[in-house]
Amino acid sequence: MFYGNVPIGAAALAFGAIFLRQRTETQPGHFDLAGFLLSGIDLGLVMYGVSEGPDLGWGSAEVLATVAAGAALLIAMVAVEQRNAGLVVVVGWSLLAGLVRAVPVVMVGVHPPVHSACG
Repeated sequence: MFYGNVPIGAAALAFGAIFLRQRTETQPGHFDLAGFLLSGIDLGLVMYGVSEGPDLGWGSAEVLATVAAGAALLIAMVAVEQRNAGLVVVVGWSLLAGLVRAVPVVMVGVHPPVHSACG
């Protein structure tokens, strides 16, 4: 499994060396603590729910609660970031809609029979 990721890492390194340039900001922004906390906790909750879904069952209270809490924090993060000036990445409701459309793809990717056959 490790050696399969080596070409991907090498390609990412080459892409960065070719296309990314260092630049100095004349007015550096501030650290966005609210966005940092909301996005980190949100991602942790959703990933926990998705990773435990095959073992606990997709309809279990623990999985549904963690994914729902993660989704609620994602909505809160988008709302907070809409009011924040000087963002590095512009966060909009279209991003949220894209993430919502991606959830079924993630669920299919970790479908219990496939997961148990691989593990």
